[in-house]
Amino acid sequence: MPRPKGVNDKLREEKKEKILTTAIALFSNDGYHNTTISKIAQASGVSFGMINYYFENKDNLFKEAVLIPINELRKSYFFIHEINGSPLKRISEMIRYQVKGFTYNKQKFALVHYVLGRQNSFPELMEELFTFYNETRDAVMPIIIEGQKLGELDEKNPEAIFASYFSYLNGLAISVFDPPDHPFWENLIRQGIHLFHPKTNSS
Repeated sequence: MPRPKGVNDKLREEKKEKILTTAIALFSNDGYHNTTISKIAQASGVSFGMINYYFENKDNLFKEAVLIPINELRKSYFFIHEINGSPLKRISEMIRYQVKGFTYNKQKFALVHYVLGRQNSFPELMEELFTFYNETRDAVMPIIIEGQKLGELDEKNPEAIFASYFSYLNGLAISVFDPPDHPFWENLIRQGIHLFHPKTNSS
């Protein structure tokens, strides 16, 4: 008896997700050139043909694997608009949300850094990253400006503040290896908040 269409769709999505999860791990650890479709198929427990069915080729699979952490990061920046409270509270909660996310997903974000380190090899993905930067900057800067107008933040260049924070967050993905429950992460969250220049009586 054939399975209902909804069940088949769910199974297909689960297989595709498993392939992508495996691909992210292998691409992050071994790089693009040392990761083959055969290795991904073997590690994910599917056939070579199944991967080609979903992604057609390695380039498409790599691109989709990289877009997963980019889109997760994008959501983490736009999370600032879902938080209630003052600008400083919203910024602080966004930072906590992002840093905590990094502690559990470092492998995903390491893949983004792999692309950043080889910009000439992946021009399409670099265009995606430039778009991502502009979108997230435009999402956060109005909150910075509002915080400055309300006297919660020192009046520094909002774009420079965002650029500094963006660099700080990217650095966490490749330089900090403490376990998720380590108290050091709380120190990093405070450092991230400090980059937005909260006034002493607001922090």
